[in-house]
Amino acid sequence: MAGRWWVAAAIVVGVSTFTGPSAPVEFVDQDVLTLSAVGRNESAIRPILGEGEALVRGIDALDELGFAWSEALPDWTIEFRAGREELFGLTHTQENRIEIFVRDGQSDAFLQHVIAHEIGHAVDVSLNSTEDRERWQQARQIEDADWWPGSGATDFATGAGDFAEGFAVWLTGAEGYRSELGPPPTERQLALIEELAGQEG
Repeated sequence: MAGRWWVAAAIVVGVSTFTGPSAPVEFVDQDVLTLSAVGRNESAIRPILGEGEALVRGIDALDELGFAWSEALPDWTIEFRAGREELFGLTHTQENRIEIFVRDGQSDAFLQHVIAHEIGHAVDVSLNSTEDRERWQQARQIEDADWWPGSGATDFATGAGDFAEGFAVWLTGAEGYRSELGPPPTERQLALIEELAGQEG
């Protein structure tokens, strides 16, 4: 599986696509189902949408993360869709929307990692200030790295991608870790992730 994502003028491909504040937003025009459509208790309906088996698997993987994402990110929606060859996930920051593409044969562990990475982007753009991002860069000794990916840049070579991968490690462990800026976060760095995610104390 590819370990990179790319952003071009109107094309997004790869494992994890991040559309930043000034980047184009890609919309996928598909019908969606609510949780109640797959037999879930209506009282448990959250801002989660999706399709068939992708929705069922996505909800289970999301629950396994143990992160109260809808409380931390009350204005965000997560959509689980059938797998796409070129994508695993998209974060649409201008729409407060995450899309996860669930492939046949994709392991539960990798699905959880993808979800956690995309939620990490949402946490970053919703909760982190410039000073917070500087604290992460200093803790990781990556002050010279750009935070936001530019056109043709890899997610995992930027501060935003490193933070999202660190967030995924915090929730799922280091398996599947892909940042190109350094090794998996230390315990102290994971404690900073917890603080920046509003979960400390």
